Amino acid sequence: MSNCGLKFIDLFAGCGGLSLGLGQAGLEPVFAIESNSDAFATYKHNLIDGPNKPSSHSWPEDWLPIEPHNIRSIRRAKDRFQKRLIGLRGQVDLVAGGPPCQGYSTLGRRDSGDPRNKLIHDYLWFVEQVRPRFILLENVSGMAAEFSQQKKMRERRTSGVSGAGKLLQGLQKSYAIVSAQVFRAAEFGVPQNRPRLIVIAVHRATLDKKCTDEKLRSLGLRLISDVRTQFLRSKGLSEKSIISCAQAISDLETRHRNLVDYDDNGRFKRIEYGKPRTNYQKLMHGHLNGSAPNSLRLANHRPETQDRFARLHALSRKGEIRAGKNIDRDVLLKIGVTKHYLALLNRDSPSPTISTLPDDVLHYSEPRILTVRENARIQSFPDWFEFLGRYTTGGHRRRLECPRYTQVGNAVAPRFAEFLGQLLSVLDRHLKHNWEH
Repeated sequence: MSNCGLKFIDLFAGCGGLSLGLGQAGLEPVFAIESNSDAFATYKHNLIDGPNKPSSHSWPEDWLPIEPHNIRSIRRAKDRFQKRLIGLRGQVDLVAGGPPCQGYSTLGRRDSGDPRNKLIHDYLWFVEQVRPRFILLENVSGMAAEFSQQKKMRERRTSGVSGAGKLLQGLQKSYAIVSAQVFRAAEFGVPQNRPRLIVIAVHRATLDKKCTDEKLRSLGLRLISDVRTQFLRSKGLSEKSIISCAQAISDLETRHRNLVDYDDNGRFKRIEYGKPRTNYQKLMHGHLNGSAPNSLRLANHRPETQDRFARLHALSRKGEIRAGKNIDRDVLLKIGVTKHYLALLNRDSPSPTISTLPDDVLHYSEPRILTVRENARIQSFPDWFEFLGRYTTGGHRRRLECPRYTQVGNAVAPRFAEFLGQLLSVLDRHLKHNWEH
């Protein structure tokens, strides 16, 4: 194994939120698997080619080109890839990632028959080939819930084992579970609630016989608490600190700011990027020194749309709707909004989960949706991180494209991923020091 940072492979990597955070924690990427060309273009632009990448990949280009790859296609092409993956045993410390979660997400229609749910089996197959010391799986909290007949969750009339249950069943023979619990990103310095199921496991063959499953879980609980405290202190935060929406994006408000053309045709505008106002914003601005990041484009709302949004703000000021919560559908219908989910941000609290749709949340003080950059800030992406591709898409293209809003919404929050990377590093050192020697 490496004497430096843990070496990892990122499966279902998306635009790179997990890889970015793990790299910031000192872990070393080997390669990433992502099937969508738009998301992979963003990953490659920032984390392979970009000057700000936290670490360089040791990508095995001789047998895996640096391009989008589908894990299911890799599994089916055993003759081409299986021996290569088996050859990575002992060279890769961690396989990380989260299979696409739409079938489990409680923000959408939970569907036990969604074919994407079966990607868990591809994940397990990949793990079996590489046999890393550690595995890390991140997914929506709904993955931990059984499919049932609860109408309030708009599920199909099916029942069965949860996605997490299937995963743990597949792992239990070879891997011991360190932790399998739901975390909220807001508890780790991210201005967003974003509950996520995190499973961390270690290969049984690498454990000392004294390390029972019970001891391992107890160790996991203790290390999570200790590392969280240290991590937050390193960011200048206390265990009770939260970062609000205003602390995250107040420097990107349009009021009292000049608007300039976003592109040559003048159809869209953006704000003039200014100085940070909070400590969180200073961290996100980084070394840009006033040079504008990409993805600042403001939505070009029609007047009637702006009026509907302004009416929601007025209802919030009257206390008739609660900022930060899903607005009742009857209220939305009265003002002409047909969406099932829409939340008005609370300026003084973390954001609800940032989704893949641009119009799921409204700005806390302005009658508009958020820009991609504002969503990225709430996800804890630094401003130097650039998103490529279309901003939005629709119709038949939604099955093929992954626009910028979707890339941000699908990502692991990098700051939370950095905590997970630090946790894994501490766990690795602890196991080696206390049981292996």
